[in-house]
Amino acid sequence: MTYKDKQKSKVVKTAWRKMNSDRIAVYRIKAKFNISLEESELLYERTMGKCEACGLQWDEEVHRYRHHVDHDHTTGLIRGILCHSCNVGIGHAGESFDRLRQWASYLEIHKT
Repeated sequence: MTYKDKQKSKVVKTAWRKMNSDRIAVYRIKAKFNISLEESELLYERTMGKCEACGLQWDEEVHRYRHHVDHDHTTGLIRGILCHSCNVGIGHAGESFDRLRQWASYLEIHKT
């Protein structure tokens, strides 16, 4: 659908994207990770609208990028779908169990 009025076109596209954000997410996962549409839909449905690491409910208004596909950087295999914070945390930990345990231990020792 094309509009001569660019502002109207932008409003319509933004509204469509907001109404179809789940659909868009499924297609992005399919394209990026070279999996079937069915596999992508199952992966997305498995989350039940929550981060698989911390359980945070997706909130379109609060989270600009609602979810990230977490995958093993060595094998390329998908582990799950995470919120931005969990995905970045795992990345900063270098996907290291030892480093994550050290962080947890540090927090436990210094809890207030």
